[in-house]
Amino acid sequence: MTAMRLEKEALMPRSLPEHPNFEALKKQAKSLLKSLNEQEPGVSRGLQQCQQILAQDYGFINWADLKRTVLGREKSATIRHIVCGDSCGATLRNSTVPGDIFVWHEIYITGPVPGNVTEQQFSFIREDHLANYFLHKSSPDDLKRQAKEKQARLDASRDYHEVVLWFDACLFDQTHLIHLLNHLSNALTPDTKLSLICIGEFTGFQRFLGLGQLNPEQMASLYDTRHLITRDEISLAQKAWEAFRSDDPRQIEAVIAGDCKPLPYLRDALIRFLEEYPSTFNGLSRLQNEILEAVATGALQLGPIFSKVSDAEPRPYFGDIMLWDEISSLASATTPVLHVDGPQTFKSILKVDSEPVPKSELNKWRVSLTDYARKLLNGEADFVTTNGIDRWYGGVHLNGMEAKWRWNSQNMKLIERP
Repeated sequence: MTAMRLEKEALMPRSLPEHPNFEALKKQAKSLLKSLNEQEPGVSRGLQQCQQILAQDYGFINWADLKRTVLGREKSATIRHIVCGDSCGATLRNSTVPGDIFVWHEIYITGPVPGNVTEQQFSFIREDHLANYFLHKSSPDDLKRQAKEKQARLDASRDYHEVVLWFDACLFDQTHLIHLLNHLSNALTPDTKLSLICIGEFTGFQRFLGLGQLNPEQMASLYDTRHLITRDEISLAQKAWEAFRSDDPRQIEAVIAGDCKPLPYLRDALIRFLEEYPSTFNGLSRLQNEILEAVATGALQLGPIFSKVSDAEPRPYFGDIMLWDEISSLASATTPVLHVDGPQTFKSILKVDSEPVPKSELNKWRVSLTDYARKLLNGEADFVTTNGIDRWYGGVHLNGMEAKWRWNSQNMKLIERP
């Protein structure tokens, strides 16, 4: 293609995208300059000339006119991006995507998520759980204040022109998605647009594990793929969130059996959630069984265990703290399943506000199976009837020496026990 043809094509009229990004336009001008210079290296051209070409291409008198218009639009159309991980938030901040970044810190797949409480009570219950989960020490008054402030920061989304939700297909993200769709569909004003980016694959990744894998340029490439939330998406999210908070897990099965097309990754995520119920085989959850299988097949350090368990999941949904907590609970059971030996107490690596343990230090902990664990793997013992259970699954609380609900992996159904 000749340089003259490139210039002609660049001057063909086109419209600005609905959400123009000035940084992206600057890159486009530089790309045009590079293409022209590669075609005719002997011809002297500058960036300003290419900016002028691009400005006229978009129907403006000059580059300054385009800049003034685009920056004015960006200022009047304030945007908030909501993500559910600090890593994704940092990547977005380092990208060319315009707007503010808000990280919603939650882990709905652990602890109580009850449905028979007020929103204020719900916020406090969740804040209390997260404080205990991450070994924070907070008074009830501090927890109430923190819960109120956290909710206020989320509800400040109504002050923006547009709110964009960024999620992937894993269980962790999908539970955030249904909660935020349910909440924001009621909390936002009619003047605020609610948009969604939700992906399960990304070009160039043979095994895509989630948004956390992407670099700033890759994240930015998703920005223009967002779409306005539909009524069908909101309706399904509301049903799913209500079911997730119900004390009857059959409501989740009803959502799974229904039409989940509006949120295409939700069905698999909810099935994966139900697989965390105690199994009919040995009373362990799928994740707990995967940990035991990893150790049984030679992963005796934390790093290799994390890798093996992640490989066993089509869409890994847990971080290191979540997996360490599961290992800790198996090791501290009345009849232990694992032995964990290391330089200090294993609980010390669960505290997120302390100094993070370097990866090189993690593998100083050694993990091994107990004889009881081998019986569990063979289906010769039951973890719940031996150790009891005290665990929440959304709005369901299993407590005692038997679990009312069990997961049958053969027919992929919950079984109710008397």
